[in-house]
Amino acid sequence: MLAWLLLLGPWALAQDGLSRDAIVRAARGGDLASLLAGPFEDADLPLVARELGRLGDPRASERLALLAGLSDPEVREAALGGLATTPGSAPALRALVPVVEAPGQRATLWWALGRQGDTRDVGPLADALGRPWPEGAAAAVGLGLLARRGVALDGLAERLVARLTAPDPRTLQAVAWTLAQARPVLDARQLAQVRRAQGRAPHAATVAWLEEVLTGTAAPPALRTVQADLPVAAACAAPASLPSVATVRTSLGPVRVLLEPSWAPCGVEAWTATGPGGVDVGTPSPAAPIVADTDAPERVPAYAEVDARPMEEGCLALDPADPGRWSLLVAPAPELAGSWVRLGRVIEGLDLVRRLDGDARILAVEPEHGGATP
Repeated sequence: MLAWLLLLGPWALAQDGLSRDAIVRAARGGDLASLLAGPFEDADLPLVARELGRLGDPRASERLALLAGLSDPEVREAALGGLATTPGSAPALRALVPVVEAPGQRATLWWALGRQGDTRDVGPLADALGRPWPEGAAAAVGLGLLARRGVALDGLAERLVARLTAPDPRTLQAVAWTLAQARPVLDARQLAQVRRAQGRAPHAATVAWLEEVLTGTAAPPALRTVQADLPVAAACAAPASLPSVATVRTSLGPVRVLLEPSWAPCGVEAWTATGPGGVDVGTPSPAAPIVADTDAPERVPAYAEVDARPMEEGCLALDPADPGRWSLLVAPAPELAGSWVRLGRVIEGLDLVRRLDGDARILAVEPEHGGATP
């Protein structure tokens, strides 16, 4: 409770801290006064920041700014996210630019400025475009959000198009989305750069957004998630730090899977963090995947990692609408291409996969960190 007492002053010492349930009830009831008064346990401050943000009340801006100024990274991240959804928070966000240093937190800050800022924030966001993931991507998304809110991005066409050469596919995707929102007038050279980027883009969403830039053909609504998912994606691990192989322990034996984190880092990270085993396996048919439902993070930006690569026998696929739902395919499933995220393919135990039935169990998912790629 020390951090909250420092914010409120010594008069709060005599009060009992609100429980987590009380915090949620106050937020659901629109009780801003209780959320401002507290006091709270230090461990509950991230929850307080998130609930203040859900209120969308300008009167919460000052308290969220104070929370964002604390040194605890979880509290700061939650407070920055809260400021992103709080009207009138742009001055507080600008004041935090020289204070926030961690790349993931700065990514949330740039995204928040896109949601709450105005013309004054175009310059700082443009200057951050060249930063590596996640900052550069977040700056691009921030500019796209400003464009959607009617802020002109005059003179930025060249800088945005130049970022289409970014090696990280997630940054490429963010810039493609922003170009689709801003619709700048491009000359012949810039259009050629857009076509080249579209030709090498690994994800269906990137291809669709660049097609929107080139022809005006609107991308499917399901692919328009990068601006909402950017803060979640920023927390995803870098592809190089993710496992390239995992073992799925089943009641019939182990199945080894070669993962593809460079294509779907957020999906791979979510899948390898799935919850405890003992999960039933869906009854397979010749044309249907074997599906397991497991515990998974509440949200991953998996829609942004959907691509058009074929879903063949032995592929590991993730449902982007439900990250806890994944499949080991026992037959080609073309209907999943372009709608599910391909995470990898079976390299050992495909015969076992074919024998899994309704009595089988998924016991565990065991990523192999530091293992050599077969």
